[in-house]
Amino acid sequence: YDWGPGNEDELVQARKIIDNFTINNPGVIKELIVDRGYLDGKWLGQIKLDHNIDSLIPLKKNMSNYTDALEIAKTKSWETIKQKEDDKGNIIYKFSGVYVEEMKLWDSNKCPQHVYLIKKYFLKKSTGEYKEKIWGLTSTRKYSIVMAFNRYRLRVAIEERYRQFKYSWNLSKFPSPNENLMEAYIAFTMASYS
Repeated sequence: YDWGPGNEDELVQARKIIDNFTINNPGVIKELIVDRGYLDGKWLGQIKLDHNIDSLIPLKKNMSNYTDALEIAKTKSWETIKQKEDDKGNIIYKFSGVYVEEMKLWDSNKCPQHVYLIKKYFLKKSTGEYKEKIWGLTSTRKYSIVMAFNRYRLRVAIEERYRQFKYSWNLSKFPSPNENLMEAYIAFTMASYS
């Protein structure tokens, strides 16, 4: 971890934490599974080239990289990842995906990025209509579409645990500005939680 102001950008914090950690622990971090706040081509290329750390991160829908991948995906067939049906064989939800290999997403990043588009097709209970949502993930590592989907689900599970820490255990409301007291409180809270 790194001490810093509460309003400091998460990418600034990540740069410091990754650089400091890898100096003393080279090769330990193999992959970062992060959210859109870390979507920076220069940094993603830097951690791959300097530290051999792969990344898995969602793309923003307004990015040309996302829309370009959608256009390329029209020429490919989508693979079913996961599906659930009711007793009558009607689809309740279905995840499918397609893989677009080695896109050059950023001029500032010399590492090829692979894009994984995932489509969720689901029955909206309130209207009885089927809806469709598509999102994109990018990685410096080549995965199967199923593996990319499963790997990214780890971030969702980790964030839910963090949310429980933050709100249920009041980690963000600790009143003391003393660094040692804060570290002890967080350590004991985490030990009792786990």
